[in-house]
Amino acid sequence: MTSATAAARRDFGHLIVQDQSILSEIRRTYAQTYFRPEQAEFLASPAGQYDLEFNTFIRYNQSVRFALPWVDRIMPLGGKRVLEVGCGTGSSAAAFAQVASAVHTCDVAVGGLETARKRFELLKLSNVTIDEVGAPAFFDVAKKYGTSFDVVLLFAVLEHQTLKERIETLRRSWKLLVPGGILVVIETPNRLSYFDSHTMQQPFWGMLPADVVLRSGEASSEPRFRMVMDSLIARPEADRETSLTRWGRGISFHDVDIAIPRDEYTVVADGYEPEMVNIFHVTYDERLLQSYLAHTRLDVSPAFGRSILSFILCKDGGRGVRPVRYFTPMVGSTGELEMLRQRVPSMTHAQIQASLEHMILYGQNPNYCPL
Repeated sequence: MTSATAAARRDFGHLIVQDQSILSEIRRTYAQTYFRPEQAEFLASPAGQYDLEFNTFIRYNQSVRFALPWVDRIMPLGGKRVLEVGCGTGSSAAAFAQVASAVHTCDVAVGGLETARKRFELLKLSNVTIDEVGAPAFFDVAKKYGTSFDVVLLFAVLEHQTLKERIETLRRSWKLLVPGGILVVIETPNRLSYFDSHTMQQPFWGMLPADVVLRSGEASSEPRFRMVMDSLIARPEADRETSLTRWGRGISFHDVDIAIPRDEYTVVADGYEPEMVNIFHVTYDERLLQSYLAHTRLDVSPAFGRSILSFILCKDGGRGVRPVRYFTPMVGSTGELEMLRQRVPSMTHAQIQASLEHMILYGQNPNYCPL
């Protein structure tokens, strides 16, 4: 096990698929098996075409260019056995299978599974298996592949699970890891972030209780959001909250704390590494959250301050090396910064330094009063 800041990054760019015949076949399979005939109009729209490209090409390239080197830098994947929960159209499984010794994955979306199988076939990947089952049931099925794994991968999965499913998935994933193994979470929205940039592109989506979210479509001026909420409201009342969850609702550090004792792991990558920042740029609202965590001195890893959570936990009894960050999360308002800029010509060097240090420590200009 190596620190994320110490190990060299490997380039997997050679794994990018350039063969247009392969891409066309994957695209054709996805279009024919995932979408129903009545969705032909959506598929022909710009949104449908983007969905097509994302699930056949873009997600795989992201996995190769960013996810794979990020994980490999923490734990070199050669000879390692990976268990992936929820593979979708097989993009991440295909990327990891070209480096690891074996990848065992699953999903419940039949249309996605057909695309995944076609992808594995076209890329000639014989070291990857796929089962038509969801989590947590997959962990019982996975016993046929072994009693332990080096890596458990949860790529855009946890947000689609109910709390009960999520906690069981985290707990059972953890139990299946070898000592020194890693649990990898990628692209799960943070319910503590103001803006949901992952699922609905709506403010407060992850913070509000389900019944409020479902009714908020009535007052929304955003067509897609209103359409989705109306479709969920039309379902039987007992199914609405679960259906809302399946769309994708955020998690937070609380879910991990419930599932895995903190003294059993080290956060060895927190999502601020270059690979993850290149996919998920740092946003203003997550810097506000980091400011709050730092200001209140809460014992929470920076990993849980990002708006899109991507982190790696090492099963090392808490003895591993944490990532080192050379920036302050504190956020000063534009008013405070403007006042400091206006006062700089009349300030001594010591006064400027004192003001900056105060902003770094407390996130605010000591001389600023907005009223």
